[in-house]
Amino acid sequence: MTEFTATVEGMDSIRETLNPAIYQAAFVSALNKTTDRGVTAATKTVTETYNIKRRDLWSTSTGRSRIKIYPARRGSLEVAVVLAGRSISLSYFGAVQRVGNRVITRQGTKTLKRTPRNAPAGVTVEVHRGKRTILPKAFISTVQAGRTGTHVGVWMRRTSARESLIDKRIPTAATLFTGVRASETFRKAVDMHFFKIFNHELNFRAKTR
Repeated sequence: MTEFTATVEGMDSIRETLNPAIYQAAFVSALNKTTDRGVTAATKTVTETYNIKRRDLWSTSTGRSRIKIYPARRGSLEVAVVLAGRSISLSYFGAVQRVGNRVITRQGTKTLKRTPRNAPAGVTVEVHRGKRTILPKAFISTVQAGRTGTHVGVWMRRTSARESLIDKRIPTAATLFTGVRASETFRKAVDMHFFKIFNHELNFRAKTR
């Protein structure tokens, strides 16, 4: 599990000159809004580099979160963004299997009118945008996941035994964020936007009291 936090330096001197209630409310709101911008910027950096949709980066097909935001609140002026340790199936990265005139993807099977010539055996995936890789002995299949769910995976066999199947995956969402140094993008967005948003929140609350 990977975690990065949003805190802002140099606020102690500002806090001493303000009404504590106004300061804290403005700070909490600004920090949470700035974190949202930072996470949006970091996510964009990941999805521009890797061939994965935002919704798939953020959660599994069963709705379990890969990325969680724990917002700031009164008494805890810090935000934590946690990248949970759940691996990501290669089926999310544009996986395609061609069997005769059938094209199998995560979305289902499409039957073509003609069988393509020289179609690669196995499964092709595009983890990095513009770089498609062939897994010659792999195949795409849907299996039961939990009591009511299903899981679409890219599978390979270690041996001829049925139980030797390997579900090919990217280790975690944190792997993708680390690969593009997204935490730096996040911190730059926080540094760029925080004080502007904080001043807006502060002026709004000062006027309405």
